[in-house]
Amino acid sequence: MHWEIDLLQGSQKCLATQSAYATRRDGGPSSGYSAEYKAGSAAIFQSSFWVLQDCGTSFVTDHLLFTVIGGDAKQLFQQTVDMGWTFHP
Repeated sequence: MHWEIDLLQGSQKCLATQSAYATRRDGGPSSGYSAEYKAGSAAIFQSSFWVLQDCGTSFVTDHLLFTVIGGDAKQLFQQTVDMGWTFHP
């Protein structure tokens, strides 16, 4: 299972995370130390690798799309949040 975060301008994807570069910050296998995950609690991840898509170098996003994808590439969950961010070089 992995997750992706996309920042969009309308239907155009401007920035996207690369899930292979996500690191768990509160414990767990990808953090380098072990911590047990309890159902219903928060897991904190950091993704420091983003890919610039087709919006140019200066753009405004209007929503964020969060998607959880299962090991069989099946979409398990998706949530859209309206928010605007302005990016300049």
